[in-house]
Amino acid sequence: MQMLPLDWAIVAVFFIFLTWLAVHTRKYVRGVADFLACNRCADRYLLCISSGIAGLGVMGLMAYFEQNYSAGLPPTFWGFMISPLYFVVGLSGFVIYRYRQTRVLTIGQFLEIRYSRAFRIFTGILGYLAGLLCFGVTPGLGTRFIITYCGLPPTFVWCGMTLSTFACAMLVLMAVALFFTFVGGQVSVIITDFTQGMFCNVIFLVILIVFLVSFDWGKVVQGLKMAPPNASLINPFRTSGVTDFNVYFYLVAGFGFFYNVIGVSGGGYSGAARTPHEARMGSVLVVWRAMALNAVMVVLPITAYAVMHEPSFASLAARVNQALSGVPDPQTSKQLIVPVMISMVLPVGLVGAFCAVILAAFVAMTNFSLHAYGSVFIQDILLPFRRRPYAPAHHMHILRWSILGVSIFVYLWSLLIPVKGFILMFMALMGALAGGGGAVIIGGLYWRRGTEAAAWGAMLTGALLASSGWLLQQTRPDFPLNGQTMSFICWIAAIAVYVSISLVESFFLGRPQFEMDRMLHRGIYSVRRDGEEREVNQPPLNRWRQMIDMGREFSFWDKVVYLGTILWAAGYLVCFLVGSFFGLTRSTSDDSWASFWYVFIMVYTVLGVVTTIWFLVGGGRDIFNMLRRLNAATPDSADDGSVVGHQNRADILTPADSPLPEPNRLADGDADVTTAEIPSLAKKG
Repeated sequence: MQMLPLDWAIVAVFFIFLTWLAVHTRKYVRGVADFLACNRCADRYLLCISSGIAGLGVMGLMAYFEQNYSAGLPPTFWGFMISPLYFVVGLSGFVIYRYRQTRVLTIGQFLEIRYSRAFRIFTGILGYLAGLLCFGVTPGLGTRFIITYCGLPPTFVWCGMTLSTFACAMLVLMAVALFFTFVGGQVSVIITDFTQGMFCNVIFLVILIVFLVSFDWGKVVQGLKMAPPNASLINPFRTSGVTDFNVYFYLVAGFGFFYNVIGVSGGGYSGAARTPHEARMGSVLVVWRAMALNAVMVVLPITAYAVMHEPSFASLAARVNQALSGVPDPQTSKQLIVPVMISMVLPVGLVGAFCAVILAAFVAMTNFSLHAYGSVFIQDILLPFRRRPYAPAHHMHILRWSILGVSIFVYLWSLLIPVKGFILMFMALMGALAGGGGAVIIGGLYWRRGTEAAAWGAMLTGALLASSGWLLQQTRPDFPLNGQTMSFICWIAAIAVYVSISLVESFFLGRPQFEMDRMLHRGIYSVRRDGEEREVNQPPLNRWRQMIDMGREFSFWDKVVYLGTILWAAGYLVCFLVGSFFGLTRSTSDDSWASFWYVFIMVYTVLGVVTTIWFLVGGGRDIFNMLRRLNAATPDSADDGSVVGHQNRADILTPADSPLPEPNRLADGDADVTTAEIPSLAKKG
């Protein structure tokens, strides 16, 4: 189906509005902390929605379409099994809360505080390379998705030259994402990502309703029943023939979610949170933001499968096959079945709206990733080598050059390197190159006995195992382990090495324990503007209990949301236990499971409407408040990601108990002081 003028007009208006937003916010970026982390002024709804769309991207859409087209509804049931883990991580603010307490701008800055400068550089390089390899294929996949959906020809003629549509379209899309990133750093990125995220939620809801009305559920179920008997797309207890997206895949995915809350290649938007509590509440809200998305990710691919297999949809299936006949690679053709089918079902206007959704997902993930990896190169690889900090204006200038370099590499990588096999498997294996990062980050935030040698051992172990697995997969077609399994092996090995070396150094070599309170700004090191009260005589506290308890920072509505999330998690667990009981003890029919899935989809659709309105109101308020705070704040030139003596440079030069962002501790002429001069400047006040 071709895009009509009305469809293109919807896309154009949406992106003109995004461009206006990006340009409007550039005036709020006056310092390095603004460019890197919104000067820590973002609240929960803004964090939650922006991180969601940035983490999804077109790659995520394609991956989940591919997964659910291949495996159907059972993956959702196995998701119920691990859902309590997701809720515990969100409710406790696991990793995210403590990471925000450190007041760092990047993960590398935290690693230097906790371990050493050399380890920050090494991990920065490793995370940078692993991230680029994974991110590098996403623009190409996303562009192919968009070209196929829009029905664009493979080539076109311009000024007498025959040009590749793929190369030119990807260049334009990358340029748009780069512009948003250049204009206002993370301030522009987080606001445009939020806008794109909410737009996607609204359109997802409309498309979901259209599909539920347009396709008879009974015929969809009949199409799903045509799957092989031991690879059911309806009954999770008849999937013994499924080798990839089975129960073991989701057990590993659940562990990976816990292990990789924050990766070494970037802390996401966590560092931009106004307070640790806002970071925690942003993670609590994650479960509610994705109601419409979760339903769409299920309904659209299973409907596509039914269309391609149920005889009553034969005419539509023939049109889909005709549209895909020009795609040479079978794996790519399979990945594009769902978007092509969608384009042929939706009416005029909604075709353009869904195209805008795809473009929004592409731009949101791309500008977020460009900002993240461009920042890692400067902050965690180049900056630690310097004796003198950069002047703020020059610092932001080289950050932009680094982001440009990342965009050029990614463009060329996507142009030349195709993805073979399942997208999620490829992403898992590439991410495992920095597979020791979870052990290093979690151990560094929660365990005083974790040592630098243990961190080195964990990172090297993960990198060596992942690279070996990748080489074996490339050279041996019969290699029995997929990317998900290799990732799990890397994680377990890294944890074992980290714990073992730390225990040996602590108990046999007498290595002193790390001072956690100073790093986390607790007790006498508290920062009042982070919502923490300074308590000089604070007694020892049970920190593990604090992870779940609702403290005095919780408002009444915070407690309502928190308790509601706990009840929702309990509901997931009950569904899994009851379903498992009937599935294992009785011969439950496919029709019974189909009825259950229909109720599940209806519940998610209704909740999707409620949560979309809720987050739209909350997020709009958060944007207004963030811009107000940025406008009132005075940039702190010391807050640039530098570390001195296992402390943030800004902690030394800026009073810890200042209630609001203070004027620069350094005059403009002192912007390039050496680290040796910092103690004397601090004494001068």
